Amino acid sequence: MKKWITLALTLLLVFGAAACHYGELPEPPDAARLQADAEAFVHEAIDATAELRDFTVLESAVTDDAFQAQCALSYSGENAEGSGTFVLVYVPDGGRWLLKECRPEREQETGNEPSAGPQKVSDALEEYTFELDGVVYQLPCDYSALTAAGWAIEEDSFTGIDADTPVQAGSFEYVTLIKDGNAVTAYFINLSGNAKALHSCRVGGIELMAQELTSTRIFSVAQGIGLSSSREDVEEAFGEPDALEQREDNVTLIYSGDGDNIYTSFRIYESAEDAKYNTISLRSFVPDESDATETSDKVPTYLADYEAPEALGSDVMSGNIEIDGDLYCLPFPVSVLLDNGWEAQSPPNAIGAGATESIAFERAGKRLTFHVKNYESYQTIPENCAVYQVTVYESSGMSVRLPNGVVMGGSRAALESALRSMEIYDGSSSYRYTLSDPDVAYDLSIAIRKETDLVSSITLRYDDWHYEAQP
Repeated sequence: MKKWITLALTLLLVFGAAACHYGELPEPPDAARLQADAEAFVHEAIDATAELRDFTVLESAVTDDAFQAQCALSYSGENAEGSGTFVLVYVPDGGRWLLKECRPEREQETGNEPSAGPQKVSDALEEYTFELDGVVYQLPCDYSALTAAGWAIEEDSFTGIDADTPVQAGSFEYVTLIKDGNAVTAYFINLSGNAKALHSCRVGGIELMAQELTSTRIFSVAQGIGLSSSREDVEEAFGEPDALEQREDNVTLIYSGDGDNIYTSFRIYESAEDAKYNTISLRSFVPDESDATETSDKVPTYLADYEAPEALGSDVMSGNIEIDGDLYCLPFPVSVLLDNGWEAQSPPNAIGAGATESIAFERAGKRLTFHVKNYESYQTIPENCAVYQVTVYESSGMSVRLPNGVVMGGSRAALESALRSMEIYDGSSSYRYTLSDPDVAYDLSIAIRKETDLVSSITLRYDDWHYEAQP
C-alpha cells in the first residue's frame, strides 16, 4: 500500500542531502523540467501507467538557496486517475538544481483550502453526518478526511484489497479501517465511468459494530443515537422506520433516503449480553461533479489480441461457439459482430470501465441479444467492448453448434454422450445441463425440452479475457 508521506520521505532518502552551495545560483528549472519530474513522481507513487492530462505551474520562487514550485496537474492511468496540487523542491548542486522533494498537497481542484467537514452532527438523519472518535464527517467524504484523523486500511491477506486496488465504474469496495484498537467498515464508491484506485474514491458508507470499538461512546449519529441506544431511543428520535426486519434475537430498523444505497440502519439485539453485536450502517452513495466522465473512443489495445477459432474443436470449455454459420470464441470484440453484418439496436452511448450491458443485434431479419463488457479502465463506446455471454433459443431460428458435436435441436442422448460431466437439474418442463469453471468465469447451460427431448436453448458465458498479448 502506497502512502503519500512515506513516498515523500522515500524521495528525500533517494536524493539525499544536496551538496553545499557555493557561488551564483543556476537558472531555475523550466516548466518542461518541472512537468517531467512531476510525471516521474506520479509514475512512482501512484500509477506507472498514468499520463498527465494537464499541467500548470501556479507559482515558483527561489528562497534560502532552494527553488520551490507549486504545480497543478491531473492524470489518468489504468489503475488510477485524479488531480491535485504538487510541490517540488530543488537545491543547488554543482551548477544545477537537484530535486530534493516532491510532495502532493491534499487540496481540491480549485487549489484553495482543503474542504472542511461539518462542524457538528446534524439532527437530521438524512444528512448522513456522524461523529467518530471526536471528528465529525458527512457521507460521502474524501478518504483523506479519515486518514488525516489517523484511520488506515487494514491489510487483508485473504481478499488482497488495499489502497491501490482498482474499483470499477459504478461500483464499490469495502475494507476495514483501523485506529487505536478500533475497527470500522468503510465503503469506497466509484460512481464515475472510469476505473479508479481505491484511495482515489470517496467513502460513501460506513458500518460499525459495538464489539469492534474500544468504547461505543466514540461513535454517534443524529440526535446522539449510538451503538448503546435502544429501539425505543431510535424510534423516539426518528419515528417509525421505513422498513423493519424482525429476527429471533434482534431487530433492524431501516430509514431510507432518496435513492438506492442511501439509508441508515440500526441492528439492535434484545439481550444485554448480545448488545456487543449492535450495528449501525450509513450509506450515501451520491455522485458529485468529480464523477462526470468523458467517453473515449480510443480503441483498447487488448482487442487486437483476440484470435478467432479456425474450427470448433473438441474442448467444450474453450469458449468456442458457432452462431448462424459464424465461428467465435468468447469473449470476442463487438467489432467482430459488426464485421459479420450484425447491427446493434438502440445501444447505449457509453459503457463504463468493467461495466456490462445487454445489447440486441439484428442481421437478415434475425435478432439476438449479446451480453457486452468493457474490459478497459476507461469509459468507452460499445464498439470498443467485448461479448462475454450469449443465449440462443430454438425459436430464434438460428443454428448453434458447440465443440464435441453439441448442437441446437440435438437429442438428449447425444448431449449426454458428448458431455458426461455436466450437472443435471430436473425442472417442470425441461432438463437443464450445466458446466462451470469459476476460475475463468465460464458457464454453460443447455436446456432439454421434456416434450421433445431435444436441445431448446444454449447459454454460454466466458468472462475471462484469456488471449495472450500480441508482441
